[in-house]
Amino acid sequence: MLPSDCLVLALEDTQELLFADVRGRELGRIAASGFPRFPAARPGGGLAYVAITSASEPWQVVVVVVDAAGTPIDVIPGAAVFAAPVWSADGQRLLFLRGDSGAAEIVEWAAADGTCTVLKAGETLRSAAWDAEGRLIWSAGGEIRAEGRAEPISEVAAAAGLSEFGSDDLYATVDQLAISPDGSVAGVERWYRQGLSPAEHVIRVRDGELARQFAGRYPRWMPDGGLLVTLGDGSVGVSGCSAVELSGRPVHSAEWIV
Repeated sequence: MLPSDCLVLALEDTQELLFADVRGRELGRIAASGFPRFPAARPGGGLAYVAITSASEPWQVVVVVVDAAGTPIDVIPGAAVFAAPVWSADGQRLLFLRGDSGAAEIVEWAAADGTCTVLKAGETLRSAAWDAEGRLIWSAGGEIRAEGRAEPISEVAAAAGLSEFGSDDLYATVDQLAISPDGSVAGVERWYRQGLSPAEHVIRVRDGELARQFAGRYPRWMPDGGLLVTLGDGSVGVSGCSAVELSGRPVHSAEWIV
């Protein structure tokens, strides 16, 4: 059986998922189907994760679903490499993005029969999740939108606070949405300028107001309401503070298994 009440970590450049406590002590590991990214704990047991099965161009990217014993039960082709899968509250549906940054689709996988249904398609889709009521939330470009709502929930403001890059050719996206049980929205505000690495900050949205929190990426909610993130040095932190040291092994992304 997979461990519980611990971290599951996708390390950079390894074909394994590692399980550890908050002090970084290893509790176990399982082989992955390629280079894993974005582990997502399934309610009731099991996991899903994105995996790069071929690193040569073009990349071959899949979503892998594993049971509570860590055994793969489905491999879904065509996944987007930049977006995390998200489980429904009952663990019977999985939301993921298929495609690339030029044209992506929001897809729902059904555990009952393994079928995939396209829920939405668009040129600027970056991530998707369900809120506590089962409503679809997604990010497109610099906006966060919700099913059944005409206006954005929130959007990235002008380049305030990023004047070191200038403002002539900046553009922004909101990526990696994560929604807590109480409805709080977290994500990553990512600013780009041609020729430079993107500037990434974890954001939180409350009552339509977007607030920048701290530098980091791949936020996931912890049971106590904290945010688990990957920091720039490859370590894992809770709400921006370094919390897990893994003997110098850089982490791509992490999740907490209840």
